[in-house]
Amino acid sequence: MRKQPRYDQIMAALDGGEPYDAIAKRFRMTARDVWVYDNVRTHGHPREKPPKQTARQEYYKPKKFVFSEEVLAEADARHKVGETIIKIAASLNTSDTTLARAMKDAGYDTASIKTPGEVKRQIVEDFLGGLNFVRLKAKYHMCSETLRQYIRGVIGVARFEEAKRRHYRAGQARKAAERDREGKINEDQA
Repeated sequence: MRKQPRYDQIMAALDGGEPYDAIAKRFRMTARDVWVYDNVRTHGHPREKPPKQTARQEYYKPKKFVFSEEVLAEADARHKVGETIIKIAASLNTSDTTLARAMKDAGYDTASIKTPGEVKRQIVEDFLGGLNFVRLKAKYHMCSETLRQYIRGVIGVARFEEAKRRHYRAGQARKAAERDREGKINEDQA
């Protein structure tokens, strides 16, 4: 028989306790066919409909990242001071969702904490000092709109727009200086 080795492999997988979906995927068949093989093997004939099995039930097991109590306590302390979950998770080399889930499971509060006034003032000082939104986002791990709201709330819309124009002009001057430098380098090489 040509199919006997395949049948033997399926039976060996069933004996090993491998789930129907895994066997079906490996041998390119349906999970129902695997169930029929199993039922015939155990009972001599298929007696009833197979139980519904989905790949998610068999294969999907959320990864449990175990954080020590000290790490979670430190993360909670940093979060209460005003540091974002995203920034804390980045320092721990994990995702923000994973860290937030672990903190919540351990009983810590992960609700968004409003940024303290001191941090808002620092954001405004950096913005007025010349940092653009790309650099502010990288430094504070916040989205542009949140930063924009903080800055507008502290310095007002008119002053905010004036500072934005100043940033734009400084960026244009920087680009022009780079073009001039590149032009001089090209002239020197020619």
